[in-house]
Amino acid sequence: MSRDICTTWEDFVNKLAEEAGQPPKKRGHKGDASVLYRLADRTVSALRLLPHEKREEKFRAALQDWKPPKKCCIPPQTKALARLSWPLVLTTNYDDLYWSAAPAGARPIVLGRDLEDCHRVLRSLDETQSPILWALQGFLGGQCADPNKVIEDKNKRRKLANQLVVGHQQYQRAINAEGHFRRAFAEVFRRRSLLFLGSGLLEDYIVNLFGEIIHHYGPGPYPHVALLSANESERYDSWFLQTRLGVVPVFYNSYECLPDYLTQLSTLVEPSVQPYRPEAIPQPPPTTVHQDKLGFTVPTNASGSDPAKVRVELLNAHLPLPDPDVGECYVISVGRHPEKNEPMASEDYPGEYAGRYLKEAKKKPNLREREWKPLDNKDASYAFRYGDTELFAVAARSRKSKTREHATRDLGVIPDAVCTVLSKIDEADTISGEGFEIVHIGPVAQRLSDQRPHPIHAFAQTLRGVRQFIKENQVPRIRCIYLYVVNSAVWDPILSGKLSVAGLLSSDLATHRVELTDAEGDTESFAVTLNESPTLGGLLKQGDVDPERQSLKVQIIPLPTDEPDKDEPENDLVLAPTMTIRLTPKN
Repeated sequence: MSRDICTTWEDFVNKLAEEAGQPPKKRGHKGDASVLYRLADRTVSALRLLPHEKREEKFRAALQDWKPPKKCCIPPQTKALARLSWPLVLTTNYDDLYWSAAPAGARPIVLGRDLEDCHRVLRSLDETQSPILWALQGFLGGQCADPNKVIEDKNKRRKLANQLVVGHQQYQRAINAEGHFRRAFAEVFRRRSLLFLGSGLLEDYIVNLFGEIIHHYGPGPYPHVALLSANESERYDSWFLQTRLGVVPVFYNSYECLPDYLTQLSTLVEPSVQPYRPEAIPQPPPTTVHQDKLGFTVPTNASGSDPAKVRVELLNAHLPLPDPDVGECYVISVGRHPEKNEPMASEDYPGEYAGRYLKEAKKKPNLREREWKPLDNKDASYAFRYGDTELFAVAARSRKSKTREHATRDLGVIPDAVCTVLSKIDEADTISGEGFEIVHIGPVAQRLSDQRPHPIHAFAQTLRGVRQFIKENQVPRIRCIYLYVVNSAVWDPILSGKLSVAGLLSSDLATHRVELTDAEGDTESFAVTLNESPTLGGLLKQGDVDPERQSLKVQIIPLPTDEPDKDEPENDLVLAPTMTIRLTPKN
C-alpha cells in the first residue's frame, strides 16, 4: 500500500542494518524469511542503546524510499482506500500515507497497542467516535506530513515509536506479553468484517494469532476478505485461508488493478441519499441492498388499559416537499437572525439544506409570499410557522442576548426546541380546521458539509426532544413523527447499533464518558449513568472533580456550540448524552 514512497520490508531491514553497522542480507539468499528475521533482530539490538530521538531518526531514514527534491506523492491505491469513510483502519505499516490521504476534516486518530488505546478501539465498536488508525506494529510518521501535526502530543509520539515491531524479540513481546492487545484484536476480529490489503497473511505470527482466535471462540459471524495478487495464488491456499484463518481470498491480476477495485467498492457503498438537488437528474439505484427505514412505537403517559401511542419512524431519505392535500406538516431546521426574531433560511442561503428546500417549496402556489410567524418566545423563538400553511421551522439556537450568540448552534437547546415545535404543531390547525396527525422533520441543527460537531450528537438530541414531547403530552393529536436522516455519518451508526434510538426514546437515563489524563499522558476513562441529562458542574461533582482546585482544563467533545474560540465551558452547561468530558492538566 505504500510502495514507491516507503521501502519494501527487505530493503527496510537492509538499510536499517547498514545504519546499525550490521552486514546486510545478500539478495537471492536461500531461506530469505528466516535470514531477514535474524538480521532484523540483531539490528534492533544494536540500535537499542541509542537515544530515542536518534533511534527514531534512523528508523525513519530506512523507511523512506525517496529523496528531495522529489516530493512525497501518495500512491493511487492509498488514495483510493482513503476515499471511503472507514471508522477503523488497522495497519502494520509505520508510515503516515493513509493519514495524509484522508480528507483534512476526517483524518484518523493514531492509536497503538497500549491498554488505553486498546480500550478506545473497543469503545469505537459501540460508540460514534472520530476515525481511528490502529497502528498494530508502531508508528513513525514523517513521510508525507510533519509528525508533530499527525500526533501533537510528544509523549504519544514517543510511545508509538517505541512500539515498533521489527525484530524477533519485539514480535514475541507484541504477541505473547501484551495480553490486552490480543484480546482487543480478537474482539475486533470477531465483531467486524475485515478487508486485508497488502498483508502478509502467511507470516507465522499472523497465522498463529488468527488461528488462536478461531480456536478459542470458534468461527466468527462475518467473513473476512483479502485482496491478493494473482501471481501469488499458488502460495495462498484458498481452502487453508478460509477454514483456518476465516479469510476469503480475492485475486486480482496486478497491483495496478488495486486502485480500480477500491474505487468500485467506494461506488457500491457510497451513501444512498445524494446531496439535495431537486433539479438534478435522478441517479440509478445502487446494486447493493440498503436498509432505509426503522420504526418505533412509543407509549405516552396516558392512564388506562390502552394508552395513546406515537409512531416514530426514521427514514434514510430527503424531507419531502409539502403537500397541502394530505393534511400533514413539514419541519425544516433554520438559523435565527442575530438581531430579529425571524428565521435565517431562504433561497439567499444556497449552501444550507433549508435554503434549497425552501426554494423548491415556494414554487407551490399555496406557499408563495407568506411571512414567518414566531410561535413561542417574542424575542428568541424556537418555533415558527410559514403563514397558515403546513410548513414549520425549528431554530435550535441559543437564546442569549441579541448578539452573535443569539444565532449560535447549541446542542444543549435542541431537545427543548424540538419539543416546543412539536407542541405548537399539536395545538395548530390545518387550513380546513383539523389538526396535524403526521409530522415530517428534516435534519435538525446539522451542518451537512461539516462534520464538526459530529451530526450524530444533534440527532441524539433531536430524539431527546421527541421523547420530551411525548412524555409531556398524554393524548397528543400527533400520531406519527417521521425523522429524515440524509447524512451517512448518522445513518450508519444507527444501523450498526452505536446509537440506541430505542433507549433515547424510552428513557431519561444518560450515560456520559469522562476521560482524565495525568501529567505523564496516561488516561483513565470511566462512564457515569444518571437519571437525567446533568449539567457539567453536576457531573464533575459526582466524580469529586474540582477543575479549579486540581488545575484541570475541561473540554467537551464535541464542542456544544459552533464557537471554536469559546472559553472553557461553564458549569451550568447541560450535557448531551453523547458528549465526552475530557480533563487534562493545565500546565
